[in-house]
Amino acid sequence: MRVIQFIILSVALTYASPHLNYATEATLTASETTSTCESNSGDFDCDYDVDFADFVAFAGVFGTTLLDLGYKFRMDLDGSGAIDFADFVAFARVFGTTYTPPLLLDRSVLVSLYHATDGPNWINRTNWLTDNDVSTWHGVAVTNGRVSGVDLEDNNLTGKIPAELGNLTHLTVLKLATNRLSSPIPPEFGNLSNLSVLTLAYNELSGSIPSELGNLSDLRLIHFAGNQLSGSIPIALINLNRLEYLYLHRNLLSGPIPPELAEMSNLAVLFLSENQLSGPIPPELGNMPNLQRLWIGANPLTGRIPIELTKLAGLTRLFIGRSLLSGPVPPEMGNLSNLTILVFHYSSLTGPLPQSLTGLKRLNQFWFEESSLCAPTNESFQAWIRGIGNLRGQNCGSTESTEN
Repeated sequence: MRVIQFIILSVALTYASPHLNYATEATLTASETTSTCESNSGDFDCDYDVDFADFVAFAGVFGTTLLDLGYKFRMDLDGSGAIDFADFVAFARVFGTTYTPPLLLDRSVLVSLYHATDGPNWINRTNWLTDNDVSTWHGVAVTNGRVSGVDLEDNNLTGKIPAELGNLTHLTVLKLATNRLSSPIPPEFGNLSNLSVLTLAYNELSGSIPSELGNLSDLRLIHFAGNQLSGSIPIALINLNRLEYLYLHRNLLSGPIPPELAEMSNLAVLFLSENQLSGPIPPELGNMPNLQRLWIGANPLTGRIPIELTKLAGLTRLFIGRSLLSGPVPPEMGNLSNLTILVFHYSSLTGPLPQSLTGLKRLNQFWFEESSLCAPTNESFQAWIRGIGNLRGQNCGSTESTEN
């Protein structure tokens, strides 16, 4: 059969209309180099069939090279820079081939998700597994013929996250938070190269955070809070140069806070509290120019507050209480003029609070109770303290708590 097809195509190519070559530099446009059917060799018109229409298109550019205006990148099947007999042989081999439309492949992945997470008992399963367009299925978004979003938050999903989700390569948003999923996070998620939002918070997920997530260079938000994730924070996350929000609190993560996290220069929110992280606070965290919220308390952290943290000029919220931190509060803390929340409570920090804190004019929540810290009793400091709406702590020389 292939031989007959080859002969037919050869004859047709012989009588195909001649084309004109233009001795000018070819410009490859985005439409020539990318397509929804780019991986379907020979399917030039993207109808998922390699048929006579594709042959006519191929014949129209046969003989062109990179320097010809009519050259088409997608029809240079061997990538030699010339559309020649070798490309014709390659085309003849796939003539008559049919392909499965990508959206049908995406649909099969969604079906796997439905069955793996007890779909019949979801709160909302409108149109799932019906013949209706996938874009009408509850929580599913479709863009340019591919599934681009799955939002099934708070929908009573139970069971394991299927590894097949890693095949939704055009996915930009995946939200499965506030369910009862109990599996590890599939390392196949590292294949979701277009993903920008990944929320799996408040499930019962276990195991470690896959280092493969470091492949997702477009990620802007990771929310894994409220699970049972264990192990260390993977260093591979530093590859996420666009990440702005990282929520890993309320898990079982252990080991030190990686100083390499400071390389995530776009990070605005870093929540690592309520884990089992130990060791000192890395001074490198003070080199994060866009950091606004740093929540690392409720961990057995030790050592002193690094002076380098006082360089975080944009910081608005800092929680380092419920820890084993010791020593005084650095006077340079008064430089953090944008702070609205500052929490030191339940720690081993000691000494009078530095007078420089009175420069924190925006502070409206300040907790330092159950520590050896105390508020100086001079009038300027006391006037500042009285202006804080949510205050917990005590004055120096007093055993009574001071609260506003």
